Amino acid sequence: MVVYVILIWNTLPHQIPSHYNFQGEIDQYGGKATILIMPITMTLLFLLLVVVERFPNSWNIPVEICEDNKERVYESMRLMLVGMRAMFMINAFLTTYAMSHALQLPSLYLPIFIGIVFLLLVIDMIYIVKINKKRKE
Repeated sequence: MVVYVILIWNTLPHQIPSHYNFQGEIDQYGGKATILIMPITMTLLFLLLVVVERFPNSWNIPVEICEDNKERVYESMRLMLVGMRAMFMINAFLTTYAMSHALQLPSLYLPIFIGIVFLLLVIDMIYIVKINKKRKE
């Protein structure tokens, strides 16, 4: 995304979309420097998620962690964080691309993105609870 912004910087118009409403329609414009907000924000979020991934003991997990389930629960949570990171980066790139070309986003773009992120969370939590139930049996 950063490389993309660098490559297209000189071709950007002075005004680009800076905000999309829930239907994916452009509802605000800003200067071309607005396009830098997404790469900077996503880089910081990416780094934060990488750091959080390295400290599994700090995670708020809805099951008791013990030696029997520790490895599987932590691996499941790590994979969920990797999936979240990937989804956030894909979203950021698609939004940056749309901004750079003044494109509207599809009306279902935001609900689908939120749904996928929520689905990742739910699937991981169900898996972790199942791991915990097996351990107790």
